[in-house]
Amino acid sequence: MKTDNLQSANNDISADYDCSVYDYLCRKNQGFGDFPSLVYYGKTISYSRMLSIIDTMANILKSAGVKKGDVVVVSLPAIPEAVYLFYAINKIGAVFCGMDCRSSAEEIEVTVNTVHPKLCFIADFHFKEFRNCNSVPLVYIRSTETIGGFTRVGGVFADFFTGRMIQKLRMDNVYTYKEFISQYSGKVSSLTESVSGDDICAYFYTSGTTYGRKCVVLTNKNINSAVLQHSKAQVDIKRGNTFSNIMPLFTCYGITIGTHLPLCLGLKVNLVPLFNPKNMKKLITESGSSFIITVPAHWEYFIKDSFADCDLSYFKAAIVGGDRVEPEYENKIKSIMKKCGSEGRVLIGYGLTETASTAVTPPVETPMGSVGKAMSLTDVRIFSTETGEESACMEKGEICISGPSVCKGYLNDKEATDTLLRKHKDGKVWLHSGDIGYMDAEGYVFFCERIKRMYVRFDGTKVSPYSIEQVIKQCPVVSRCLVLAVKDTKHTHGKCAKAVIVLKNTQDVQSAKLICEKFITQNLPEFMRPEEVAFVDRLPVTKNGKVDYFAEN
Repeated sequence: MKTDNLQSANNDISADYDCSVYDYLCRKNQGFGDFPSLVYYGKTISYSRMLSIIDTMANILKSAGVKKGDVVVVSLPAIPEAVYLFYAINKIGAVFCGMDCRSSAEEIEVTVNTVHPKLCFIADFHFKEFRNCNSVPLVYIRSTETIGGFTRVGGVFADFFTGRMIQKLRMDNVYTYKEFISQYSGKVSSLTESVSGDDICAYFYTSGTTYGRKCVVLTNKNINSAVLQHSKAQVDIKRGNTFSNIMPLFTCYGITIGTHLPLCLGLKVNLVPLFNPKNMKKLITESGSSFIITVPAHWEYFIKDSFADCDLSYFKAAIVGGDRVEPEYENKIKSIMKKCGSEGRVLIGYGLTETASTAVTPPVETPMGSVGKAMSLTDVRIFSTETGEESACMEKGEICISGPSVCKGYLNDKEATDTLLRKHKDGKVWLHSGDIGYMDAEGYVFFCERIKRMYVRFDGTKVSPYSIEQVIKQCPVVSRCLVLAVKDTKHTHGKCAKAVIVLKNTQDVQSAKLICEKFITQNLPEFMRPEEVAFVDRLPVTKNGKVDYFAEN
């Protein structure tokens, strides 16, 4: 792929995405206000209504003192309020900071002390984990109220029986979403800010490979250019088609590809905050979804289901990200779709949070095992991990990416940023993915394996073994700890953690093991807990005496 052609193409259309994410959404939806934009538990919201709510929320945020450059933490699943907040925060030039709803109290405290948010919007079920955050206003959204059909009294009862009411009374920085809205509703702020494509749009956390979590800094251009490139995919897209988003909106994948992309295409986004993979068939058939965004493990029950007399003729594409998909598995999904009258495609692309979730996407015909070709404004090349030179055709090396969707770097981490983004002899800055792959003569990219220690769970969640190790090492009976990523035997895709632990000298080994196992259960979120814990006399090492992080199990 020639750099000159890419640069020319980029210059020709850069004005299209060189704006705020909010402005990009408005530009793409002029004159289509009555079309449905969001569907949530059967309730439909039109584009004009959605934009009106976003404008109102932007004014409320300004009235609450949020200014350009301020950070607003949003820790919410796929609910309408998360969508409104993303665009409202962006409209006034503030920074949307997505936080995993499963974060521990310690992770939340570190994040708050790092990004210094002006406000935090959180899910009611996650409220207790914010108990140590007394320096920032907390606005929590009751799940009963966002679904609709529940009274205010019902929400109060829910707070009482879950203990949230007592916690709320003990903290003077806590508001319900309705209380926050009513406090600032009706106040008109005259503050106006000019927001450009180069301004920071969002922070998204991703598991680190060596130093734990990293905070990725993305601009408006990064996210808009990702959406622009995806919108050129060779898929039959018609305004009004249903796009089901089952990915959480605290992730870049859920925001960029699951929300901003379909809304800029005029699609009807079906938000699914609580998804059970066993209900994949039911979700597609009952919602009439033409498109759905997923991770590979979401399909394991789909291929086991019965599809007798099932009509899927309206289904057009499944976007699959977060992990590689074996060709045999992909073929099973395609055969079921074809059997049910669908010509739908399985779009298995490649990208990272650091590239706004996009870099490579498959054209109509893609060689088996390939993740596709570089997107229209993106240059993808393979470089040798030893010499740094560009690898020959079919020769494995590190997948590197250059283009407008490449992030600015990691927040407050120059060392990690310099490792990620490197200027090559060609004068371009290349993102070093940490992934091994190769490219054929026609430019098709084949992803092989990760250099990084980070692994991907069956549900698409990326987990850092280092982060798990750091917690386990705090246990008073643990001397050393190593976490390995092993095959998840309970699911068709993904990996899980195995902890290899060396105990401190103790006379009562059995008691120490019980203390350690209890410590792990109490101090690690469920999605980070090892499926297996092995107690050994010493950790596995390589031939040169270093700890073997990729030991055979």
